[in-house]
Amino acid sequence: MQISRLSDLRPRTVWDIVDDAFDLYRENFALFAGISAVLIVPFQVLQIFWSSLWFRSLLGASSPDPSQAFGSLFAFFGGMMLILPLNLVVSAWQSGAVAIAVQDRLSGRASSAASAYRRLFQNAMPLLGASLLVGLLALGISLITCGIGVLIVSVYYAFIGQAVALENRGAAAAGRRSRDMVAGYGGKVFGLIMLLGLVTATLTLGITAIMELVTEMVPFFKTGDLATQQMRELVLSQVAQALGVILLAPLGPIAITLQYYDLRVRREGLDIEAQATQMGVPLAPDAFGGIPNPRPHNATGSVAAAPPR
Repeated sequence: MQISRLSDLRPRTVWDIVDDAFDLYRENFALFAGISAVLIVPFQVLQIFWSSLWFRSLLGASSPDPSQAFGSLFAFFGGMMLILPLNLVVSAWQSGAVAIAVQDRLSGRASSAASAYRRLFQNAMPLLGASLLVGLLALGISLITCGIGVLIVSVYYAFIGQAVALENRGAAAAGRRSRDMVAGYGGKVFGLIMLLGLVTATLTLGITAIMELVTEMVPFFKTGDLATQQMRELVLSQVAQALGVILLAPLGPIAITLQYYDLRVRREGLDIEAQATQMGVPLAPDAFGGIPNPRPHNATGSVAAAPPR
């Protein structure tokens, strides 16, 4: 594990960030898994319970007519209207709490799920509002760009949660902060999001394959009538999915938070500031509030080359 404190921060590649995220998660597994479990376990239990009831209602109809089919469809979308908002709340708060825990570990402070959520709830509503605005913006742009807008919004607002949870900014200010940090580094942020998606999908497929193997090899799932077998397989699938979500949920926020610090190193010299603080050397305050452009224009109006690191 190369990053163990803020003074160790250096500019890193996307692969280095993901590798460090795995290391940080492995070394603090109980902390991050516990943070995720606090919100995700109740949500997944609710989702499994609702899915089981809906599936059981379908199996219970011996000769479904159009009205029964319409009723089942209505119940399905009615449940989704409840689950989707809850998913937004769970995702926003869990990601924010993980970001706080990452900051604690890099700062050398003791951290726990309780302390992370206690700090998070000081900015819980701004974080939720920021997540809702980003979701609505992604939906609106996607309708115009045929889905491409989701990637654009995901890149430029990747650090909105960190800006709220770690910098105590409001929703609008956090959005501006995220856009300013990403400007000039959109490709790097996009690469991290794509790599995280690939890693998560691969691990999820592995968990699903293991569960499929269990259903084929364990006789319990092949006893009883067809409806009973299908119900057991559904419950096992839902449990496996919930387990995968709980185990993989911290990885994305950890990696995004590490990239947040990576860009602060590149833009604001956070590594120098952390080293000076560790050495007890006072620094003058940054009058510019961070560098808005990593490649400032020189006197002739052309873009100056970025200083080497």
